[in-house]
Parts: sequence; structure tokens; C-alpha cells
Amino acid sequence: MIDKPNERGCRQYSAVKLTAAQEDRLVRAYLAGCWTENLVERFNISAAAISRILRKRGVTRDKSIMLGIDPP
Repeated sequence: MIDKPNERGCRQYSAVKLTAAQEDRLVRAYLAGCWTENLVERFNISAAAISRILRKRGVTRDKSIMLGIDPP
């Protein structure tokens, strides 16, 4: 859950633990092309938490590889 911005104006997140089913949906959405910023809003977790879930699930963060595009 998103808390109020801190004194620097940065959003802070409460400790939100996603269920295995929610993590599955997050991974599927990411692999389908959903950007991290959208997942932050959808699941109310930080980008760092999303990175940890993707890493734990063995998902590469390079979308060019997933989409079959040559990286720049």
C-alpha cells in the first residue's frame, strides 16, 4: 500500500507481501510487455520489490531479448 510522500516528496511503501498468485500475475504482465512503472501502480509495491520478484522467478529484465529485438 502506498503511504504519504516523505519530506523529500518521495513515495514510501508499506510492507506488502504478494501472494504466489499475485506474483504469477505480475510476472505474466511483465512478460506481456507491461512496464515496471505500471506494475508499481497496479500492485502497490516498489520497483525494487518488482525487481526482486522477477529475479527470484528467473525473469530477465532485458525486454529486447524477450521481444526478439536486437539490443542497441
